[in-house]
Amino acid sequence: MVDFSLSEEQLGYVKWAREFAQTHVRPASAKLDRLDDPQDRFPWEILERAHEAGVLQFGLPEAFGGSPVDEVTFCLVMEELGAADVGVAAVVAQYWNATQLIDRWGNDYHRETFIQPYLDKPRTVYAVAMTEANAGIDAHLPYDVPGAGPMLAAVPDGDEIVLNGAKCNISGSHVADVIIVFARTDTTVGLTQGMTAFVVTKDTPGFSVAETFDLVGHRVSPIAEIHFDDCRIPKENQLTPWNGAFAEMARQTVGRHWVGARYLGVGRAAYELALEQVKTRVQGGKPIIEHQMVARQIGDMAMTLEVARNVIWRAAWGSQNPEQADPNVMRMSRVYGSEAAMKVALEAMRLFGARGIRTDSGMEKLVRDAMTGLPPAPLDVSLMVAGQSIAGLR
Repeated sequence: MVDFSLSEEQLGYVKWAREFAQTHVRPASAKLDRLDDPQDRFPWEILERAHEAGVLQFGLPEAFGGSPVDEVTFCLVMEELGAADVGVAAVVAQYWNATQLIDRWGNDYHRETFIQPYLDKPRTVYAVAMTEANAGIDAHLPYDVPGAGPMLAAVPDGDEIVLNGAKCNISGSHVADVIIVFARTDTTVGLTQGMTAFVVTKDTPGFSVAETFDLVGHRVSPIAEIHFDDCRIPKENQLTPWNGAFAEMARQTVGRHWVGARYLGVGRAAYELALEQVKTRVQGGKPIIEHQMVARQIGDMAMTLEVARNVIWRAAWGSQNPEQADPNVMRMSRVYGSEAAMKVALEAMRLFGARGIRTDSGMEKLVRDAMTGLPPAPLDVSLMVAGQSIAGLR
């Protein structure tokens, strides 16, 4: 039986992350969210504070000045950051994810070139580039035929690899220092047998940011389209075995539930605002929490969040105990965290009444942020894959 009682160490991490989020993330991100130009919204000062506080180095191997923690603890910290701002949580998660992938998939050259030099640079940003304009869900199903999926080309040329193509909707890529890029290295087969991951830095000739997109929520961490035009990198920048990137991804379970955890934070923030509202808002001669319908709504919101949290923690535990893990729970954690955020945020807005749609309430930002959890690796497809797996079709 799995025991999810939190240890003193885990409770300490929650307290640490909550204090950081409330002090440095929430006030600054609320102001950045209102800026007109997406280029101006990136949370540079928060990133510096996160570096100073050790948030970015959280969970890194000891060789990089970190202290490894379990996956449930990662989710605890991600929930706290998400409750303050989902975009900031995404920037931090991308840092954690990319550095862990480089450490696990790479060798000493990769660690010494793409992690070590950046550890003392507070404004370092990492990105992971898979999606293309014509390859979103095809890369996740996967639709495994030649000509489908990511088609950014990587061709050997002497001691170099030449990249040509584009990636689209890549979070943080407009300011990223280091990008893990998934490229097609064999177009005669499907992506499961013909894709390789490489590492590209922003100063590489041939790399450019084509466009940065504005978003309805998640606004401090925009997404962008990036181009590779005869972009030459050393052969040593190859991160996975040749044509072996998909196999490496399939084995990578750590981190997938972080998405659910940060959106759980959004839902929790909306719930906490709504709870305060219904305790103090008086209608019908009494606080509205004393009306039965409102009390039921609060109970339903609390239940939704608790179920989401348990699914996410179970997935996190399973990622470190693969022999006992249920892969469908891994998929569900991302889906349920995102859907719980949307459901709870909308219910919370209703409980605010007309004030909920005012920009000074704080509620409308949470609804906008919750909306951005619905597209990533579209949730219906994740559930479809889970259903096929349960039925024995996968």
